[in-house]
Amino acid sequence: MLGVAAWPMLGRLAPLLLAAASCGLQNALATTATTCVVRPTHMTGVTTDLGLVTGRVLSRVVRRMPEVLTEPEDKRARMLTVLYAGFALGCAGGAALVNHAPRLPPLLPAAAVQLTLGVLALRKAKKN
Repeated sequence: MLGVAAWPMLGRLAPLLLAAASCGLQNALATTATTCVVRPTHMTGVTTDLGLVTGRVLSRVVRRMPEVLTEPEDKRARMLTVLYAGFALGCAGGAALVNHAPRLPPLLPAAAVQLTLGVLALRKAKKN
């Protein structure tokens, strides 16, 4: 209700705030209703999760515990690191494409990545 009441004062910012709120709602639903490991709409959760794992590891190192990183934490940290690196590379690649090829349709790079990942998945499935 507050959003509706504030709509006239927010002007062009209101749709952006509603989009952000809907992303948060989607994350909450996906995390609560499923066994979702990664939040689907933004990278702040990934950053938080990596920070939590790093904090646990540092705590164990300081306390000189024998097992610094458990196997599930290791798998999760690797997955989150790859996800974060892919996000960062995608940001850098997208920015480079916009600067060097401003008229290139924006969906072409995304389609190329999806096609490449699809071909790699098919090759892996064939081997198994």
